[in-house]
Amino acid sequence: MEFTLLKVRWRLSFWFFALLAFAALVNRGFLLLYIAVPILIHECGHLLIMAFWKVPVEAVSLGLFSIDIQRSRQRSLSYGGEILLHLAGPAVNLLAAAALYAWAFPSLRVQFMVAVNLVTGLFNLLPIGNLDGGQVMRLLTQRLWGPGLSHRISRAVSVLVLAPLFGISLLLVFRRGENIMLLVACLYLAANIISQRD
Repeated sequence: MEFTLLKVRWRLSFWFFALLAFAALVNRGFLLLYIAVPILIHECGHLLIMAFWKVPVEAVSLGLFSIDIQRSRQRSLSYGGEILLHLAGPAVNLLAAAALYAWAFPSLRVQFMVAVNLVTGLFNLLPIGNLDGGQVMRLLTQRLWGPGLSHRISRAVSVLVLAPLFGISLLLVFRRGENIMLLVACLYLAANIISQRD
């Protein structure tokens, strides 16, 4: 599904709708909203940096576990600006978690929002594939050792970090029968790493 809104092309994949349907069935009602809001907060962090440096958004694609913001090639960011752009999403999640914790923590629903924002921010900082942490690692290693070696280092670190996370997700699913979303996210990230070209 594709449409234009506010001069931006929006692409919604089949997998995006499948994920929404699955999350709605698993989470039963309001929990879906409480999971979606931190993801939107995360993307707003990236968009704020783009707006600050006046980088136009050409398209937004919503897929399985990903929201891809396509920037205009007419305006590029500096090396430091690129790193700041990737760190902005997790930073906004962590700030939102801290603010909610400080001002409204007693509520059970607010506690849940604090936890989801915290997990979203920290998860995206992991140096894995296309996560924000992975993109920052790629930029840093490119600066130090060039593109060729950077790709090999990024892939190796991604595998080293993802392997124990994958093991934990399997343990949670098969021993405790919960947190299947973490397992699906790990499988998605693994497929993303495998599909990257040398």
